[in-house]
Amino acid sequence: MEKNISCPPAEWERIVGHYSNPNKPGTPAYRLARFIQDDARASELVRQWIEDEAIKALNKGHDVAPELLTDICKRVSLEALTHRALGVSVKLIRAGVLYEKAKARYQASVDPHPSREDEERIWDGAIDRENARQQRLVDAGRIRNRTWLPYHDSTNSRPGANRAPVSSGGLDEWRLMFEPHKPVRFAPFDDMDEDHDRALADRTPVERFEVTADWCSEHGITLETIAAMSESELLAMGVDPQSVRDIASGHGLDGEAGRLDLVLHDTALSVELAERNPKSSATAILVRAGLSRRLADFALAFEKRMRDEGVSSPARMAREWEASRSRAMPDYHGYLRRVAGIVEAESARVLEHA
Repeated sequence: MEKNISCPPAEWERIVGHYSNPNKPGTPAYRLARFIQDDARASELVRQWIEDEAIKALNKGHDVAPELLTDICKRVSLEALTHRALGVSVKLIRAGVLYEKAKARYQASVDPHPSREDEERIWDGAIDRENARQQRLVDAGRIRNRTWLPYHDSTNSRPGANRAPVSSGGLDEWRLMFEPHKPVRFAPFDDMDEDHDRALADRTPVERFEVTADWCSEHGITLETIAAMSESELLAMGVDPQSVRDIASGHGLDGEAGRLDLVLHDTALSVELAERNPKSSATAILVRAGLSRRLADFALAFEKRMRDEGVSSPARMAREWEASRSRAMPDYHGYLRRVAGIVEAESARVLEHA
């Protein structure tokens, strides 16, 4: 089996160590730690997920080179790991994150102490806006499948659905997650065993995961990166190759949206910003979002060069950035923090206008 590992041990540890470091902003471990409030557990979960996926690739006879290992690291499923850490439905996690963002905006602009009735309206409003956003993406042909998240009372938000509570839970179950010493485990429906629970898809080798443009953007993966993987590599990772072909065929990013995605690494947001500013260049859009013109131009050129040269190792990208930047430019991690701030702020604006 060792003959299938061409990634040197030191490089392996540098790559995995970077993505499993809960103190590095933007890494999967950092984002997971902020949610579950446990740095050590977050690092352990991310590292274990990466190693499990690498073993799956090895068992399929694939060579785990630094490039493939980095791709695995970039595809860490925070939803699956949160489910694993807290025993919570993936749908509840998605709904809860939307609710918390909407609640924060409400507290900042309306009332810092919303009532229970206010919280229920905030939750349902956030779900309705998400449904509207997904519908726009369906209408535009950018996604094929959509996810119906639960309302505050645990009922399905899909139009026409019955009012029986769904297994994911709602506002009450979300709040239980943050009460100390109360582990929560939401079982799937009686007629759905765990082997077919989508929340456990990362542990189910039979059911192939369908990639969507939204999923790519949520996990910081460009369509170009995943579309470049061979069918055998996708199958080894439990991904449905047809879903990759669907989003890559006819819907690959080009023009200013493609240039924005080089920097933002958020497919849906890049498309949204380009469509909202049809007469603006990627540079102009990044400048309006908060980067200086010099930094925007430099970042676009740098990210394109890294893509063209096939560079994906975070350590090498940091070295390349430091070697080519001027003293007026931020260091590589400072640059990443600025981009992360832009993605967060612009995503919030998109939700507000949904």
